[in-house]
Amino acid sequence: MTVLEQITEMLHEEDPVGMAHYSRDEYEPEAKVILERYQDTGDLKAIAARVHQVFVEMFDWGYDSWGYDSKDRHVRLQGPSATGSVDDYVRIAERLRAIFALDSGAFS
Repeated sequence: MTVLEQITEMLHEEDPVGMAHYSRDEYEPEAKVILERYQDTGDLKAIAARVHQVFVEMFDWGYDSWGYDSKDRHVRLQGPSATGSVDDYVRIAERLRAIFALDSGAFS
């Protein structure tokens, strides 16, 4: 499994914006951006902030946007709540660090 596939699968499992039920590769575009931008700064909160920024760029449609909740109901999203906070991405940052540690040749 490639690093990109591992990141995509991990994001599917973590489902940070509740879109995984649409398809197994729903988060592949975000995984590609994360792969391009990833840097292990030694600070999990900094990694989480970078990942969160990717999701803000891809999913935060503004304060009067619409989306789907966990029961697939069409609901009004309140801006940043669509992507959560940086703290919501710390576990993803931990898992990313593990993926890159297992594949130290990812940047060769």
